[in-house]
Amino acid sequence: LSAADATAATYSVAGVVKRGLESAGFAYERAAGFGRKKEMLAAVRKSADTLRNQL
Repeated sequence: LSAADATAATYSVAGVVKRGLESAGFAYERAAGFGRKKEMLAAVRKSADTLRNQL
């Protein structure tokens, strides 16, 4: 369980990770990584109102 507006970040940009974030109610975007990492995903959980409108 996550509160509305919870955030997450991961260096994995694999499709399975993106689909998992979406199914858990998160919106994500690809962002530039740092150090030796090329890119990462930054995600925020959608509000309850947004989730209800998608049903």
